[in-house]
Amino acid sequence: MKSLRWLAWTLALACSDPGNDPDASTDGATDAPSDDAESDASSDVAIADSGADATPGAIDWECRWNNGTGTSDDAVLGTSERGEGVSRCFGGFTATTGELLEVVPVSEACGEWPSALTHTLRVTLNRNIEGSKMVEVVDAWPEPEVGGYLYYRSYDCNDMQPGDPANIHVQHGGAGRYGGAGYIWRWYFAGGQVEPDGSFPLDFGPSFNQNGMGFGQGRFQVQGGGGTRVGRTYLREIRGHRLSVDTMQWSVRITDVASGEVVLTERDYVCATSDTGGCIEHGFLVDRLGDFPVRIGDVRGLRALELGNNGSEGGDPDATRFWYWGGVAVRVSTSDDDWIGPIR
Repeated sequence: MKSLRWLAWTLALACSDPGNDPDASTDGATDAPSDDAESDASSDVAIADSGADATPGAIDWECRWNNGTGTSDDAVLGTSERGEGVSRCFGGFTATTGELLEVVPVSEACGEWPSALTHTLRVTLNRNIEGSKMVEVVDAWPEPEVGGYLYYRSYDCNDMQPGDPANIHVQHGGAGRYGGAGYIWRWYFAGGQVEPDGSFPLDFGPSFNQNGMGFGQGRFQVQGGGGTRVGRTYLREIRGHRLSVDTMQWSVRITDVASGEVVLTERDYVCATSDTGGCIEHGFLVDRLGDFPVRIGDVRGLRALELGNNGSEGGDPDATRFWYWGGVAVRVSTSDDDWIGPIR
């Protein structure tokens, strides 16, 4: 059965129109900044000259937030110690409304963190605080060549409580400056709530322009809701294999920092319905994340990353909760087994 679906996917891909103009869509939380938010965004967003190469084992971009604490731009945009000297790692913001981002010591964060990390970026979640604020980096690493790989790494922990609702996108592969179709994947918690046992696995959503049907958002969910829990720190890794100019095949690996156990992989993420009609309705013939390639909506998203809160709204907790992030990194490689792994 899988071989037949693979053949169907291949024929559909060959017949699709890669020049189809994707139309962005949203699911309540703001997927891309509005025109007003765009105009309010920081005007000095750096478009970095990566100067990077696709050498296996090298980290092409990294952020540690070790340049002081607080809500100032210097603190929130973080620092990178890769290459010569220390430089700002994020270039600016996709929007600047709301005091939603702050750098704090790891001692103030939930969970257990690697000793190499001294600070985290704390993201506020509260339905009563209006705003949208995400840090953004663009063109700080090269695109992988066809046949190559793009790896991401980050650490996170949240202090939400059982029963808390959430409707937040916390991390995007891509950038709001490109519009909604500029995203190639996202970690998000959409329209759900923390289970009584504290489990809350984030959905993984590869954005795609599949079979000429326009921009859509695949939604992959962990069946049964298990795997990750509030109050624990996780090492969250993604691998994208670039199979053609505009197709990627995704894998994920999530490790519990305290136990060292890999608790979730792409095999645990099953295709679910989405705001844009669901995977099958879009001709997205896939059972589990990683089974088949995805035609990405906009290849510019391969060179960009966002992190933060893409819009506080009624679906978020009524009380203030925090999501902590640290040790974010990107690697471009020619190897299929070059996961970035733990921070050192």
